Amino acid sequence: MRGLTPETRSVGVDAENLTKIPLEHLGLSSPRISCTEFPMIALAEIHELPLHEKLRMMEVLWDGIAPLEAEVEVPQWHKDLLDEREQLIQEGKVKFIDWETAKLQIKDAIS
Repeated sequence: MRGLTPETRSVGVDAENLTKIPLEHLGLSSPRISCTEFPMIALAEIHELPLHEKLRMMEVLWDGIAPLEAEVEVPQWHKDLLDEREQLIQEGKVKFIDWETAKLQIKDAIS
């Protein structure tokens, strides 16, 4: 991988300026990945990373987001949709299918 060393990686990118942002500026830390493991990286470099490194970066991001769950406001339209679906369940107007059947139906619908 061209120019990608542990010393030149980070998971942060300022999309407006396309500048590299240190991982610690995002307030992220993880027992699995440290700021020294991915100190700087450009967006283009992320696309070049192998899948296992992209997944590790996602874990670091999630570890930084998960503790803030209570701060995330659910939009009213989303609450309304969930309430509507809950009502359909209570009225017995929905039919549940297993995941394998759902995948087959989706595959059939898009092919």
